[in-house]
Amino acid sequence: ENGVSWVLPAQETVQTFLTGTIFAIAVNVIFVGSTKIISLVVTFFDVFLGMPTRFLSNLVASRKEPSDDIQEDITPLTFTLLIFGAFGKTLEVVRNVTEFFDVFVGRYLAILTVIYITFKFVHFRILPGFPLF
Repeated sequence: ENGVSWVLPAQETVQTFLTGTIFAIAVNVIFVGSTKIISLVVTFFDVFLGMPTRFLSNLVASRKEPSDDIQEDITPLTFTLLIFGAFGKTLEVVRNVTEFFDVFVGRYLAILTVIYITFKFVHFRILPGFPLF
Protein backbone atom coordinates (compact mmCIF):
# COMPACT_ATOMS: atom_id res chain seq x y z
CA GLU A 1 0.00 0.00 0.00
CA ASN A 2 2.69 2.53 1.01
CA GLY A 3 5.58 0.97 -0.91
CA VAL A 4 8.92 1.35 0.80
CA SER A 5 7.98 4.33 2.93
CA TRP A 6 9.11 2.36 5.99
CA VAL A 7 12.76 2.79 4.95
CA LEU A 8 12.96 6.47 5.98
CA PRO A 9 9.45 7.64 6.84
CA ALA A 10 8.66 11.22 7.82
CA GLN A 11 7.05 9.99 11.05
CA GLU A 12 8.65 6.90 12.59
CA THR A 13 6.26 4.43 14.24
CA VAL A 14 6.84 1.14 16.02
CA GLN A 15 5.90 -0.74 12.86
CA THR A 16 8.24 1.21 10.58
CA PHE A 17 11.08 1.00 13.11
CA LEU A 18 10.73 -2.78 13.52
CA THR A 19 10.22 -3.36 9.80
CA GLY A 20 13.30 -1.35 8.83
CA THR A 21 15.43 -2.92 11.54
CA ILE A 22 14.43 -6.49 10.70
CA PHE A 23 14.90 -5.83 6.99
CA ALA A 24 18.40 -4.38 7.52
CA ILE A 25 19.47 -7.33 9.67
CA ALA A 26 18.00 -9.84 7.21
CA VAL A 27 19.77 -8.23 4.25
CA ASN A 28 23.01 -8.23 6.22
CA VAL A 29 22.70 -11.94 7.05
CA ILE A 30 21.80 -12.87 3.47
CA PHE A 31 24.60 -10.88 1.84
CA VAL A 32 27.27 -11.90 4.32
CA GLY A 33 26.14 -15.54 4.17
CA SER A 34 26.17 -15.50 0.37
CA THR A 35 29.68 -14.13 0.18
CA LYS A 36 30.85 -16.69 2.75
CA ILE A 37 29.41 -19.53 0.66
CA ILE A 38 31.02 -18.21 -2.52
CA SER A 39 34.34 -17.74 -0.72
CA LEU A 40 34.16 -21.29 0.65
CA VAL A 41 33.48 -22.80 -2.80
CA VAL A 42 36.34 -20.85 -4.38
CA THR A 43 38.66 -21.88 -1.53
CA PHE A 44 37.77 -25.56 -2.07
CA PHE A 45 38.52 -25.20 -5.79
CA ASP A 46 41.88 -23.65 -4.96
CA VAL A 47 42.75 -26.30 -2.36
CA PHE A 48 41.78 -29.30 -4.51
CA LEU A 49 42.77 -28.01 -7.96
CA GLY A 50 45.02 -24.96 -7.60
CA MET A 51 47.45 -26.13 -4.92
CA PRO A 52 48.27 -29.50 -6.57
CA THR A 53 48.82 -27.89 -9.96
CA ARG A 54 51.04 -25.17 -8.48
CA PHE A 55 52.96 -27.84 -6.55
CA LEU A 56 53.56 -29.97 -9.64
CA SER A 57 54.56 -26.99 -11.73
CA ASN A 58 56.99 -25.74 -9.07
CA LEU A 59 58.40 -29.23 -8.55
CA VAL A 60 59.25 -29.67 -12.22
CA ALA A 61 60.52 -26.09 -12.54
CA SER A 62 62.86 -26.53 -9.57
CA ARG A 63 64.33 -29.81 -10.90
CA LYS A 64 64.81 -28.61 -14.44
CA GLU A 65 68.12 -26.92 -15.13
CA PRO A 66 67.88 -24.22 -17.77
CA SER A 67 69.97 -24.63 -20.86
CA ASP A 68 71.18 -22.08 -23.36
CA ASP A 69 68.79 -23.25 -26.06
CA ILE A 70 65.18 -22.38 -25.27
CA GLN A 71 63.90 -25.09 -27.61
CA GLU A 72 65.47 -27.83 -25.48
CA ASP A 73 63.77 -26.52 -22.32
CA ILE A 74 60.22 -26.73 -23.63
CA THR A 75 59.02 -30.29 -23.96
CA PRO A 76 55.36 -31.31 -24.13
CA LEU A 77 55.47 -32.30 -20.46
CA THR A 78 57.07 -29.00 -19.47
CA PHE A 79 54.55 -27.06 -21.51
CA THR A 80 51.63 -28.96 -19.94
CA LEU A 81 52.97 -28.36 -16.44
CA LEU A 82 53.43 -24.66 -17.22
CA ILE A 83 49.78 -24.48 -18.29
CA PHE A 84 48.77 -26.29 -15.07
CA GLY A 85 50.89 -23.84 -13.08
CA ALA A 86 49.21 -20.89 -14.76
CA PHE A 87 45.81 -22.45 -13.99
CA GLY A 88 46.83 -22.89 -10.34
CA LYS A 89 48.06 -19.30 -10.10
CA THR A 90 44.80 -18.07 -11.64
CA LEU A 91 42.81 -19.99 -9.04
CA GLU A 92 44.99 -18.47 -6.31
CA VAL A 93 44.32 -14.95 -7.58
CA VAL A 94 40.57 -15.65 -7.83
CA ARG A 95 40.59 -16.97 -4.25
CA ASN A 96 42.43 -13.89 -2.97
CA VAL A 97 40.03 -11.51 -4.74
CA THR A 98 37.03 -13.45 -3.45
CA GLU A 99 38.34 -13.39 0.12
CA PHE A 100 38.97 -9.65 -0.14
CA PHE A 101 35.42 -9.09 -1.41
CA ASP A 102 34.05 -11.31 1.38
CA VAL A 103 35.87 -9.32 4.07
CA PHE A 104 34.87 -6.02 2.46
CA VAL A 105 31.18 -6.96 2.33
CA GLY A 106 31.21 -8.42 5.83
CA ARG A 107 32.87 -5.40 7.38
CA TYR A 108 31.24 -2.49 5.61
CA LEU A 109 27.77 -3.95 5.31
CA ALA A 110 27.74 -4.52 9.05
CA ILE A 111 28.86 -0.92 9.62
CA LEU A 112 26.13 0.40 7.31
CA THR A 113 23.53 -1.75 9.05
CA VAL A 114 24.52 -0.41 12.46
CA ILE A 115 24.43 3.18 11.17
CA TYR A 116 20.99 2.66 9.61
CA ILE A 117 19.52 1.06 12.74
CA THR A 118 21.06 3.78 14.93
CA PHE A 119 19.59 6.47 12.68
CA LYS A 120 16.15 4.85 12.82
CA PHE A 121 16.40 4.51 16.62
CA VAL A 122 17.37 8.18 17.03
CA HIS A 123 14.50 9.20 14.76
CA PHE A 124 12.08 6.91 16.63
CA ARG A 125 13.04 7.46 20.29
CA ILE A 126 15.25 10.49 20.76
CA LEU A 127 13.79 12.90 18.16
CA PRO A 128 10.33 11.49 17.40
CA GLY A 129 8.78 14.71 16.07
CA PHE A 130 11.82 15.84 14.12
CA PRO A 131 11.00 15.92 10.40
CA LEU A 132 13.49 14.36 8.03
CA PHE A 133 12.67 16.61 5.12
